Amino acid sequence: MCPTAWRPAPVVARRRCRNTRPPERGSCDGGTANGGQWRQTGDVRIPIACTLTADDQPGRLDEWRSFFATQVAAVELPAPDRARLRLADGSAAVLAAAALAQREKQCCGFFEFAIELGAQGRWLSVGVPAEAAPVLADLVDLLPARLRPGTGGR
Repeated sequence: MCPTAWRPAPVVARRRCRNTRPPERGSCDGGTANGGQWRQTGDVRIPIACTLTADDQPGRLDEWRSFFATQVAAVELPAPDRARLRLADGSAAVLAAAALAQREKQCCGFFEFAIELGAQGRWLSVGVPAEAAPVLADLVDLLPARLRPGTGGR
């Protein structure tokens, strides 16, 4: 999606695996393969790039705008590379968040999404590598005024 038409030069994020030998499939699975006994010391390189075509980007931006307007009740920005979106009540918001996050992850693999279920609500957490903070800022700019942190709903 990479909001607006911003397509950065290929910058690379780094993510470390927690194990000492690679899993059988060569992924960084957080320690479940091989009994969780391996530790990879190398980095996994994830390009900060969007694979959507220029024709597909406006539609994805509209999907995010619609999601924000109808399925998000509040927003927290704990860091420049993190956002938490409190989802509206009802299962439709959780399903919409999961579906949109999955589609976004397909074209922008550097995004990290998690749905948190808690006693005080359900949240979609969005994270990016520090180098991609401008992309997250562009996404946050798509929020309706009532949800933008620091605007007081203006």
